[in-house]
Parts: sequence; C-alpha cells; structure tokens
Amino acid sequence: MLRLLRTTEGRIVLLALALGSLALGISIRNSVERQQPAVAAQSAVDRSALSQMERAFESIAEEVEPAVVSIQATRVEQPSESRSRRFFFRFPDDEFFAPFRDFFRRFEQFEMEPEPFVDRSSGSGFIVRAEGKTAYILTNEHVVGGASKVKVRFGDDEKNEFPATIVGTDAKTDIAVLKITLDQPVPPNRVAKLGDSSTVRVGQWAIAIGNPLGVGQTLTVGVVSAKNREVNGVQGIRSYRDMIQTDASINPGNSGGPLVDIQGRVIGINTAIASPIGVSVGIGFAIPINTAKAVLDSLIKTGTVTRGWLGVETASSNRELSPELAEYYGVKAGALVDRVTPGGPADKAGIQAEDVIIQWGDKPIRNFSDLEDAVTSTPPGEKVQVKLVRNKKEMTVTVVTEKRPSEEELQRRIREGRYREEVQPERPSETTRPDVLGLSVRNLTAEEKERFGIPGGVVVTRVSPDGRAADAGITAGDIILKVNGRVIQNISDY
Repeated sequence: MLRLLRTTEGRIVLLALALGSLALGISIRNSVERQQPAVAAQSAVDRSALSQMERAFESIAEEVEPAVVSIQATRVEQPSESRSRRFFFRFPDDEFFAPFRDFFRRFEQFEMEPEPFVDRSSGSGFIVRAEGKTAYILTNEHVVGGASKVKVRFGDDEKNEFPATIVGTDAKTDIAVLKITLDQPVPPNRVAKLGDSSTVRVGQWAIAIGNPLGVGQTLTVGVVSAKNREVNGVQGIRSYRDMIQTDASINPGNSGGPLVDIQGRVIGINTAIASPIGVSVGIGFAIPINTAKAVLDSLIKTGTVTRGWLGVETASSNRELSPELAEYYGVKAGALVDRVTPGGPADKAGIQAEDVIIQWGDKPIRNFSDLEDAVTSTPPGEKVQVKLVRNKKEMTVTVVTEKRPSEEELQRRIREGRYREEVQPERPSETTRPDVLGLSVRNLTAEEKERFGIPGGVVVTRVSPDGRAADAGITAGDIILKVNGRVIQNISDY
C-alpha cells in the first residue's frame, strides 16, 4: 500500500375499454369501485404522515426559536493621519487671478478632520446557558470579533433588545460567547438543547434558524448533505475542517445561528455558504456543535481557550479511515498519524507515523476529529494513557499534554526536525520510467522538502492512464512517502 501526501394515463385506458364492451365496462367499473376505498385509505395514511411531519417542524419552531437571537455588532475604525484630507487653493499665474489669489491666500491650506469609519454587521446566535438573569449566547467569532458595541434581539420585537458583552472569542474555531442580563430569570425555554454532532448522518433532517439578510427570524428546512467538509478561503483568510454541509437555506445574517435536528437539538452553528452570487444556492456549512462544546466552558470562565497539544497530524483524506486503510492497519476505526512534530508530546511518548490511535484515556477514538476534540479538552500537563495500534498490534503509551505552541514555534520545531534522517542527495532531474504500477517518479528537491516539512520521498511525475496507480486515484504531483510500510526517502528506496 502506498502512503501519499496530496498537496393521467389510467383514465385513457379505462375509457378505451368502456367503448369496446359494455360488459367489460361494467366489470371494470365494479373493480374500480372495489379499489376506491383502498386508494382513499392510502391517501389518508399519506396525509397523516405529512401532518405528523408538519407538526414536527411546528414543534421545532416553538421549542427552538425562543432561544435564538439576532445580533448587531458595531465596529469603529479610528482614522489614521493618512486619511486626513487637506485642501489647497491654487490659481494660475495670471494677473486676472491676482485678487482672488491674494484673498484666498489666508485659506491656502486647511485640514478637515477625518471621520471614524463605522461598520455594522448582523448575525445570529442562541442561548446555551443560563444563570439567574444572565444568559450566555453562542455565535460565530466573525460576527462579533473586534466589535465595540453589540446588541441582541429576541424575535422581531425591537422592544425585546438587550446590550451584550463579549465574554470570549476563539478565532481558531470561529466561536464566540456573549452575555446578556434580562429583567427576570431566564426561562428554561430560552435555552437551546445541544445535541451530539458525532452521531449526525447524511440524509437526516436539518433545520436552520436565524436572521438571514436582516429580514427577521426565519426557519428553513433541508437535510444534512455531507459531513467532514473542508472549507477554505472564507473571507479570504478563514479555513474550516469537519464542517456539516446542508441544503437548508443559509444566507448572510444566518451566521452564528443554530442548525438543529428533527428533535430540536442543536447539531451545528451555521457559519458559511458556497455561492457564486453571495446568497444561498443550497450549499451551506455549519460548525459541528461538539467543536463548540469543547471550548464553551473555557470561553465562559477565562474568555480564551488554552488547548492541550499532542503534536500529530494527518492528511485531509485520512481524517476518516477508509475501509481499505482500516483493514490494512488492522483496526475498525481510529486516528491515523501521518506526521509527528519533533519534540512534541507524541514524539516524547514514542508515538510514530502510521500508528493508529484508538483510545485517549477512557474515550474511544473513531477518527482524527475525535482525537482533536479529546486532546483539546485535556488541560496541558495532564498524563493520559493512549492506546494505539502499530503493525496490527495494540500497545499503550503515556502522553503528557502540553500547551499548544505558537505557530512560529511550531514551524521552528518542524524545520529543526526535518533533517533528523540524513538523506543522500540525488539529482531531482533523475526520473524513472513507468513501473509496474504505471508511475514515473523523481526525487524531492531540498526546497520541496522544506515546503512540505518531510525528510524525503519521491514525486509522481507521470501516471499511465491504464495503470493500477491511475485506478487507485494517484495523480501527478503526489508524493510517495511509504510503500508497504517501508519508508521511501529517494528513488533508490523506491
């Protein structure tokens, strides 16, 4: 196995038969008459099922909407000196303009004070916790981040509006928590019920509630279209992993609002859309609610998130093990380690690339998202027994979690560890001819090794269209790291 890195027809019939034979017509009429009660009964069953479904959606609206709020955030950007506007009066050097020039000379230059730039944006949120008169609201960080003033409103009633305080934000997960104080204790129906996003299945109902385009509280219905979606380049900078995709209509202003299941439990936070026109075309994305639950307590208590860190990575294609990979590694499910950060907790504990982590403490690990959630919710400095599978054999190692370093520190560690294993330099221009798999490969350049953070490997330069590699989905540009468990550093190893 290769390890890769991949940067009205019935009426007409009855009438025809009746014209052909009176006896047949009578016989058929009697038959139809006998069938009518059955058809009527079936129609009644269908209407009953539809009515039940309709009542389910009505119930969700009644149960969830009281917990949902509309949010308006105001950001004030103070002007810089470069934005000040200077005005000059200049006249041509002609005697005709001399009187005017003399008159306006005293006003030759004056400065108009620049005005602050005010940006107002709207979004949605929902109450997740109540303490007496205080309500904590979950929303997106991009809705309220950097805001100097935040207001929330229940429903469409302007009188039901409250000033909000930003309790905490986390740009990494795009989660924020607000706090409001009501005139009386928060009633139970104002608090949303949180579900378990790990149990979400493609095809199940998905209901989005929020304030799209500022029109007021709105409920839309769809299904879960996909799971574990990666969404990159949102607002030019944001990237998301493990997103829930839905065709429930989501538009600007829905951000931060809940995506709920048929039981009215929140399974996601509506966050982004994919659209060529800027409004819903049926492709919306929500952050799994488990991601928010993992950071909620920390945001409420401290306003920030201090994450435990393990120091392992995996390819995006391996975040959920395919049946083929699971069989190859001898597991039913788990988190496949593709890379271990040098000097990190995993490295110190002896965890290696191609280990499959199946348990973190007492928590079973089904995929890489499970592992990330478990590590994130573990305080730094805590010892954890980690069960993994290596070469199809179970073993347990002890990991001491650490506080996640800054991105600069992480990159430094990666750079330092890239050359742990010395690789005999070879000319990258040396390219093999197509092999039994239908692949041509070449060595990595030093620049490529540094860019991808790997000590070695070979780059696929050509794939025969009728070869086994093409059937397996390998494409030019893929980097082969291992073959049947053996590390590939260069063409000689390959």
